[in-house]
Amino acid sequence: MFLYANYCTMCSSKLRLDEFVLRKLLFCMVFFTFSALANTSQMQSMRFNHLSDYTHGNPRTILRDDYGFLWIGTPDGLLKYDGYKYTRFAPNDKKNHSISGLHIRELHLDSTGQLWVGTTDGLNKFNYIENSFTQVDLNDSTYIYDINESSDGTIWIATRGGLHAIRNGTPTKIYNSLINKDGNEVPLNYVRKIHQDSDNNLWIGTRYHGLLRFNNIQDTFKQHTHSEDIEWVMGITDYTQDELLVSTYQNGLFLVNKQNGLIKKIELGIAEPRIRDSIKTSDNTHWIATIDHGLIVVDNSELSRLVNNESDNRSIQSDQIHSIFEDTNKNIWVGTRNGVSTASLDGNSCLLYTSDA
Repeated sequence: MFLYANYCTMCSSKLRLDEFVLRKLLFCMVFFTFSALANTSQMQSMRFNHLSDYTHGNPRTILRDDYGFLWIGTPDGLLKYDGYKYTRFAPNDKKNHSISGLHIRELHLDSTGQLWVGTTDGLNKFNYIENSFTQVDLNDSTYIYDINESSDGTIWIATRGGLHAIRNGTPTKIYNSLINKDGNEVPLNYVRKIHQDSDNNLWIGTRYHGLLRFNNIQDTFKQHTHSEDIEWVMGITDYTQDELLVSTYQNGLFLVNKQNGLIKKIELGIAEPRIRDSIKTSDNTHWIATIDHGLIVVDNSELSRLVNNESDNRSIQSDQIHSIFEDTNKNIWVGTRNGVSTASLDGNSCLLYTSDA
């Protein structure tokens, strides 16, 4: 027997996810906010779902493709979810065209609909027709951190060994050096994040060299920030026309001036969070995934913190957040230590996925 409620736009995919939602459910509402600034106002109520049949590893990266499949990258393989069941992909030496690595670090859907999968042991492209993978040779750069596409169609791959450019499906160049703040050329490694801003400037965040900006004329990357606070960059988003919001793993959030590199720290009023991921959503808010403080939402000068409430199974499943993604239906997907949660940005009613108990 099933109970029904109005369901959100996330359920309107091309495949069977909508059918699944109609047969598994509980209506849900969500949680509370944390004021970090004196002028902080509460977020409006949100409604969250949980994939209650999710029993796999920590969701390190999440993506929903054009066909409605939900892809979840974990340290123990790649999962494809169709609303009924999970299909797991893992390396298989006895099978041609298997995925190259077990630990999935990044998923990216490019402008042509191609799904790219970055692992700790190489880069892959998924073939929907054959349900198989093509491994992309990046020489010795096998540990993938990030994948992004610039407006000219170039696919950029962030790795431990530098930054790769793939044009027309073929790796064409590796950027493995940068010009530092003293004007010297030094090795470029541990590239963690890639971002193209609204003015089509290309930025990369690194572990040891802060924020870098691409110089098109010289075809090189130059160090943009001169502060040791901007290290171990985990997220870059447009904040204003002149500023970027930069998330770091250990030192918190910063606004960075795109012209002169000057920084302003955003005070959160809590112990410094370890940030894992960040995105800017279609409603122009910034969602920050932390490992120990739940979700931090930045909306202009207002900050809110969304956390787990152990006595309320309608709250987000854990304060340990590994990944965050917005799909084309304006739904936020959150990968936590305890599973996957999702919420609708436009306030439509959602459902809590449960078993048919």
